[in-house]
Amino acid sequence: MIKKSLLDKIPFFKTFTDDEKEEMSLLVDAQFVRFAVNEPIINEGEFGDTFYIMLQGLAKVYKRPFMEPIADLKPGSIFGEIAFLSPRVRTTSVISVADTFLLKFPKSILKILTPDTRDKLKDQLIIVLIKHLDGLRQTIERTKVAPTIEQSNPFEELKKAEEEERHEVFYEEEDGLKLTYLGRRKVRIEKDNKTTEVELVALTEVIPGKYVNAIKSAGKDPRDFMYGKEFVLPRPAARAWNQIMVTVNGEALSRQRQVDAYQKIDGLYTG
Repeated sequence: MIKKSLLDKIPFFKTFTDDEKEEMSLLVDAQFVRFAVNEPIINEGEFGDTFYIMLQGLAKVYKRPFMEPIADLKPGSIFGEIAFLSPRVRTTSVISVADTFLLKFPKSILKILTPDTRDKLKDQLIIVLIKHLDGLRQTIERTKVAPTIEQSNPFEELKKAEEEERHEVFYEEEDGLKLTYLGRRKVRIEKDNKTTEVELVALTEVIPGKYVNAIKSAGKDPRDFMYGKEFVLPRPAARAWNQIMVTVNGEALSRQRQVDAYQKIDGLYTG
């Protein structure tokens, strides 16, 4: 239950009468909820039927495909009104950027409230909705003027990168061996007029330990060699392979970090 004295301090309830605020304070389904720093409150694309009033803290609103926040939320802010008025998937995302305390109101309260209080609550939420839609429209217009703000969806970029084939020659000898990177750990090996596509692994993963010791005793490090099917790549080719994998793994890490960041902001402000 919520104390009426608290509702008296929240601007959203300014037009409510004392009796209406008393009625709201008695709602069992209304709850206080807390979110830690960087914790999602609402996720875009998830179903919802709840609206929130921020009592303390800070949060940011995001909407795909934008990577930058489209709005900031502070104490007194209302969000989630669209899904409350008409249960549906969330259209935006919200994430807390500080310890945040909220009042949570599920749609189920509409069945309990008297008609006058219910209508006033809906009217106030519609006013909030209009303000949010105006703000979103302005954000989109600004983005059209400055398209550099808009970025592609990292989920789509990651999928595209995983699916695309690369054909990059990374090692070639004048009289024979030619290696072409095909994506992931795949390589096309061309040698002695024979072409084979293989997945490379470290030589130490496929040969018995006694052979590893034999290679070491010959003054060579088995970690310097790669193996693919019947081919053992010589040290220079293996080093070229390792170098391209450093580049590929760096690109993959960068894309994954974008995805991780996007997931953190991926769905909170249900406008």
